[in-house]
Amino acid sequence: MPQRVVEHLPERILTAAGVSSGIDMARRLVELLVDREAADPAQLMIEYDPQPPFDSGVLAKADESTKRRAATCEVICARRGSVWAL
Repeated sequence: MPQRVVEHLPERILTAAGVSSGIDMARRLVELLVDREAADPAQLMIEYDPQPPFDSGVLAKADESTKRRAATCEVICARRGSVWAL
């Protein structure tokens, strides 16, 4: 099966095709630019629960650290007028 996200990091290229592959790519980009501890709450906030490679898209599967960070993001978004609710 072909890869959903293709990385050529020395050339600074990250690419995907399709909706769910694009979400996987965006999550991977957050992981590369910030860290996994930022990417997991982002995944949880959009309730993206695919098969592996990522597994923190629903509350039942997310660890406590991911839930705390997502809740913090909700507070920040609420202050800015965005609507997020877990």
